[in-house]
Amino acid sequence: MAQSCSGALAWVLARALTDVVAATTSAAEDSFVEGVSRCPGRGGKCRRGVVAVRFDTSVRWFCPSCEAAGVVTGWERTRADRRVESLAEKPMDPKALRAPISSWPKISGAFTSFARPAIEPLPPIAEHWVRALVVPATVWNAVVLADFGGKPAWLAEVTPRVAGHPAG
Repeated sequence: MAQSCSGALAWVLARALTDVVAATTSAAEDSFVEGVSRCPGRGGKCRRGVVAVRFDTSVRWFCPSCEAAGVVTGWERTRADRRVESLAEKPMDPKALRAPISSWPKISGAFTSFARPAIEPLPPIAEHWVRALVVPATVWNAVVLADFGGKPAWLAEVTPRVAGHPAG
């Protein structure tokens, strides 16, 4: 009897994690995907949906209800891998800036790539990401103002303020 219970529990867990991977790999990288699957945590007792996000080959999930969380790796080239090769998945080539603006990646994708070191270690909880993005957003805006707004003093002023400041 114990084997059938653990086997059923393993199947529930595998199915839930497969659904999480399939949903997150169907969406753009760095995108929150909500309610994608029944929570794989707490031995299948929590039946709420989870929030998940993918960074490269790591899928992070979090259940807002029971606060279970986890990371799924090793899913590449499985049946759950729904990635489609696209420009949004590749780093931006600086030469692309000479192309028409309509061909540029979305600014949200460029910014999340820039801010990845601050948000990647965090669980996919919006409140945590909002706090963690304050420093990268400040630096991002200072760089834009310095490079394109002709105000290099902004970057010089911001740099010492954020140096050593923990994101989040």
